[in-house]
Amino acid sequence: MKKFNLFFRIITLIALPSLAVASAQEVEILNQTNLKRAQKNLKPLKLNDKLTQVACAQSILMAKTNSLSHDVHGQNLTYRVENSGYTYQAIAENIALSSHPIPANAVVKMWMNSSSHRRNILNHRLDEIGIGISVASNGGIYYTQVFGRRNYKKGWK
Repeated sequence: MKKFNLFFRIITLIALPSLAVASAQEVEILNQTNLKRAQKNLKPLKLNDKLTQVACAQSILMAKTNSLSHDVHGQNLTYRVENSGYTYQAIAENIALSSHPIPANAVVKMWMNSSSHRRNILNHRLDEIGIGISVASNGGIYYTQVFGRRNYKKGWK
């Protein structure tokens, strides 16, 4: 387990892209997600670097292990977000898997067709997001959205 924790931290801190190099599909997933929120008169989600790192690490891990799970190697969302340094009031996560490339609006549509995923997208308490996509060796494409609301009372800088 210690070896995996080190691997997770290295991916999270070093190997992940910054927001400046987010893929076109990640940006379009953000746009489609915010379109769904706008249709319900909700404020748009803002990209957050730390949540993006967590989302990317989760997609990479799912692709590496070929498993669609919120809890890969015992690392649940709470653990992953807390280890990123993101201090939060609320967090949520959506994951998805496609066997072939699909457009961003189709990914968001999959989530909107699921009551629990739709609830995360339309949660008025959440105001930040990170998005990650990774392709597995078998061609499966793993998508992750990590949502958050910072806890400014706990010394967030």
